[in-house]
Parts: sequence; C-alpha cells; structure tokens
Amino acid sequence: MYVNPFLFTRFQYALPATSPLGAQLAGAFEALGARLIFLCGHAFPGLQPLFALLQRRCNRVFHRLDALMVLWSEGRLPAPRPAAAPLARARRPGPSRELQREMMRLMRARGHRTGPAWLTRFMPPMSLATCQFEAWLEEARARQFLDECPQAARLLRPILRMLGARHPWIDADLARHAPAMAEMAEAPLAPPPARRSSEESGPYRRSGDVWRMAVIPPQIE
Repeated sequence: MYVNPFLFTRFQYALPATSPLGAQLAGAFEALGARLIFLCGHAFPGLQPLFALLQRRCNRVFHRLDALMVLWSEGRLPAPRPAAAPLARARRPGPSRELQREMMRLMRARGHRTGPAWLTRFMPPMSLATCQFEAWLEEARARQFLDECPQAARLLRPILRMLGARHPWIDADLARHAPAMAEMAEAPLAPPPARRSSEESGPYRRSGDVWRMAVIPPQIE
C-alpha cells in the first residue's frame, strides 16, 4: 500500500506533553497518529472502525504515559496494581476488545496478515513511527522509566508489538513475560458446540469463553 508522504501533512497534529521525557516520545505518537487518521478516512471499506479505535487508544496511552512520567520524575509513582492472571485478561469482556477482535478477523478474511508488526505490514509508511519509538528506547532515562514503572511498560507493549519495533529492551521484556505467555498458549481449549441444524455450516471461532460461528465474506466474481 503506497502512500505519498506529502498526504500526511494534512493530518499532522500536536500532542501536548507535561514532562521532558514525554516531549521526546510525543513525536513518535504524532507520526503514528497522523497515519492512523489517514487510514480512518482512506482505509479499505469496513476497516475504518479498527483504525479509529487504535487512534483513540494511542492518544489515551500517550497521555497516561506522560502523567506517569511526571509522577515518576517527582518520586510519587503509585504502586502498580497486581496483574490479572493471563487467562483472566484474555477473557475480560469489553466492547472495544470485541470490536478489535472482529476487525482482525475481517482483516484475515481479506487476506491481510495479522500478528507482530501487522500495522507496519499493512501500511509501510508506519515504519517512520517504528523508528522513532526505537530511537526513544535508546535513551537511558526512557529505559529506566520503563523498568521502574511496569504500568508504563504494560501500556506501551501492544503499540510496539503492532509496529514491530525491535530493541534489546523489548527482547528482555518479552523474556520476562514468557512464562505468562506460555501459560496462555497451553490453556486447554474447550471443544466447539455441536451444530444445532444442518444449516449451520461453521466453522466456529473462539472469542474468550464464547464460541462464535465465523462469518465467511461472499466471494466477489
């Protein structure tokens, strides 16, 4: 998907930061947000809800990170809440989580790749934001902040994953969370429900604790 970089000048916006470390991170979020706003208006039909959801989520993440940076610099960082069990996080209900799952299923049905770095694969100009996040992680103070503030690392981890950012800190963070990820992967999967009639052709897909019949898009001849 080639996009002329000149088009992004129409979608630039500024994120106010209240901390010096947040001001350094604002550029990466601004580059990411400009591209997500572009996708909201020019994405393939049916995918705009996904990119609008991501754009709003990235704004909230930046402001929460900036607030945590202020508290961290003043020595008033609150104690992190105990993390929920991996299975409990996977099964946590929520309309935004369900919307993202449905949109990712739609992307796979349309032949787009999902998983790590899916956003950069979908739109290669996202690599500018990826490079800016990687450059921010080169700052010793940024790594110290993420190590001492697990809440911030938890907020930033999904964004780095969907952009495919690479850095030694990311590898170390993944290694720390490898046991929890393995626990989720090895969780027993309940069998799908039996078909109630011959009209139910399946296949079923699991969404948390609920099995849903997959919606197969019609073939366009």
